[in-house]
Amino acid sequence: MKRYEIIGVLLTLLGAVLWGVSGASVQFLSNFRDMNLEWLVTMRLITAGLLTVLYAWFKYGNSIFNVFRSLKDTVGLIIFGVFGMALCQYTYFKSIALAGAGIATVLQYLAPSMIIIYLLARYGKRPSKRRDYFRYTCISRHHMPDGERWLCLLKASRSQCLYGGYYLL
Repeated sequence: MKRYEIIGVLLTLLGAVLWGVSGASVQFLSNFRDMNLEWLVTMRLITAGLLTVLYAWFKYGNSIFNVFRSLKDTVGLIIFGVFGMALCQYTYFKSIALAGAGIATVLQYLAPSMIIIYLLARYGKRPSKRRDYFRYTCISRHHMPDGERWLCLLKASRSQCLYGGYYLL
């Protein structure tokens, strides 16, 4: 393997581990420490955003702020920040608080299927057989053998599914 491939694999593994730790941490903080999820999501996103901007600024200089020269790009960035990041993070954390990290993760893994159903309803075009294969493999084989994850979904309450439902969209 080349050096950049090894770094990519290591960063992928680190991301997966940190994502798992994050879910378990949110579940602990919300269930046992009664932490305010709104505050947690806000601090998490602000910290991540500041670190990302600082890194980009050191690497690319003031050119990173060129996005703010266009009103269209600025509005798009704000909409993505509020609806794409903040609302998505909040609903994922709320799903963890209500149902646990396991069910919230299952709901997240169902998102590609919801996108396919939406595209089918909107455009009337069925996905290719190759995409069907990958979708079913992804749904049926991730994290829990023999369909145990579907049993987890059956245990979810209505509010848990509603909070997880936005995450699917």
